[in-house]
Amino acid sequence: MKAVSDSTVLIGLAKIENKEIQADLVLLDEEKARKSALRAGFKVMGLIGILIVAKRIGLITDIGTHIEKLQKEKFRLSEKIVNMALKQAGELPKLFC
Repeated sequence: MKAVSDSTVLIGLAKIENKEIQADLVLLDEEKARKSALRAGFKVMGLIGILIVAKRIGLITDIGTHIEKLQKEKFRLSEKIVNMALKQAGELPKLFC
């Protein structure tokens, strides 16, 4: 599998929109870039997706700790994304009614 990541959003967007990138997976977190990549037909994964995969293959034991560290460093994550990620990783606490 070939993955591509570009830390410069504008350059990455131009490459994606012009289909200059040949990859099975594009690693992006910025929403506008993700949407462009999806429109261009790429599979997209962000940092949270990487954490989920890392847990599934045993590289890390939980994603919650890593999400907390990201948030402390001002990495913007919506509550919806955090909850969805924790659920996928089997870490969302069950609520009792």
